[in-house]
Amino acid sequence: MTTTNHQQLTEQMILATRDSAVLAERSTELEWIDAAIAAEHDDGARGSLLLDRAIAQQGEADPSRPARDSVQAFELLIASGHTDQAAFAAAVAGAMLQRAGDVEAAVDYAVEAMALVDISDRTLMAARAANSISTLFAQLSAFTQAFTYSSLSADICAEQQEPLPMAVCYTSCYIAVEAHHAGVSVPLDRARAAVEQLTNDANPVAKQFLGPGMAAELLNLDRPDQIGATRLDSDGLEHAAPRLQAWFRLVLAMVANGAKRHDEATELLDIALPTLITLGDEHRVVRAYRMRSDSRAALGDMDGALSDANVVADTVRRWQIDQVGRLAVQISHRAELEQMQSTLQRRAVDLVRQINIDELTRTGSRRLLESRLDEIEREDGTVSVAIVDIDNFKQVNDDYGHVVGDEVLKRVGAALRASNQASTVLARYGGDEFVAVFNESGTSAAETFANDVMRTLSSTNWGDLALGLDIYVSAGIARGRSSDVRDIVQHADGALYSAKRSGRNRCVIA
Repeated sequence: MTTTNHQQLTEQMILATRDSAVLAERSTELEWIDAAIAAEHDDGARGSLLLDRAIAQQGEADPSRPARDSVQAFELLIASGHTDQAAFAAAVAGAMLQRAGDVEAAVDYAVEAMALVDISDRTLMAARAANSISTLFAQLSAFTQAFTYSSLSADICAEQQEPLPMAVCYTSCYIAVEAHHAGVSVPLDRARAAVEQLTNDANPVAKQFLGPGMAAELLNLDRPDQIGATRLDSDGLEHAAPRLQAWFRLVLAMVANGAKRHDEATELLDIALPTLITLGDEHRVVRAYRMRSDSRAALGDMDGALSDANVVADTVRRWQIDQVGRLAVQISHRAELEQMQSTLQRRAVDLVRQINIDELTRTGSRRLLESRLDEIEREDGTVSVAIVDIDNFKQVNDDYGHVVGDEVLKRVGAALRASNQASTVLARYGGDEFVAVFNESGTSAAETFANDVMRTLSSTNWGDLALGLDIYVSAGIARGRSSDVRDIVQHADGALYSAKRSGRNRCVIA
């Protein structure tokens, strides 16, 4: 298979995963994404892939891995200047961290996501971010805010003339159903339209389970006396994602309970509850306990009914809505205050590290570099530019793996920062390439900088990382007027390639 065909197939797998990760088991797609992450060296692209892997696992019972992936994706994407994707990653991180029980961290990422959505373009990615924010608000029982962001997501899709993604349809239904069960009134029109779209979706899992199941949920709100006559097909349910399985069994139990088949309802809830509890889906957990209490009472099992008592469930639910709901409102107010401030003020405290510093090498980010180059272009004077590139870095990753490769980047970053030559900016330019700019009329500072780095790396004990490992760098240097700094960068890049062609581990001046 050619590289192009492999990339196209990987992109198709990722698109399918992003649209329907909540529906089915995703091991095949995860293998493709894992391979793509291992092969990717660009920070922004790697962040996108980590976000896709987090999404692919969001339907699983364990939220810890998607939480880690989405947090790392956010850091890479915000540093790479991908605002709408960073908003999506922050929202996913918040939702996953909330499910994992870290509400404080979930709140922090919710604020990040809301601020970024406000300043991002109204793209389909921004719509997905708004949808994930609405999911987090729903998990926190702040249904009014959840409905607001769910509506924003649908509105952006309409502006872009795009059909609603499956996740947006699902969230719209989830918010409508759980809000009404909690006694919070939100409009049902969007949810009804979403059910129709899900029922007619080309994805067989959505068509068989998600659409009919949500239709049954809405029918139970409108005409609970008719729910017992609902017909749902559970064949093949075991192939769906655990989250979908647990919810659909809850719906089947609701139908069985309405038809007075209380033994069947109790059995279904016995299966569904452990997964619902693991998922941290408090709304459905409370509903399941309440429903099982009713079924057990109807069967004469009063001890069992007492253990599932409505009083306990309703007390827990009221506490969640009153306490955590107020917290979610505070999140909203916090975000509104941040949105009123200037971009610099809003980001200065919480995001300056992510925006301006490359997390791995602790040098400046590409975003910082571009910003400083803009400033230098407006200055009078002359500058020199040194571009430093790790020799044969791809071979290091291929031979020793990305863990060793990342450690090499950290050490090279430390060597770059250790030089006594004060630069106006030092930043990561690409995967293993770094740029330093110096205010000087000649090239002596840039040359000294390059020699300092090469000397430090040549005296480094690389064998403690991997047997037989040696790391060297090549450098290209150019000089000129500050106003032409981007052209100077290109000249330095050309000198770097001359150094590579001349045998590597050397410095060439343009």
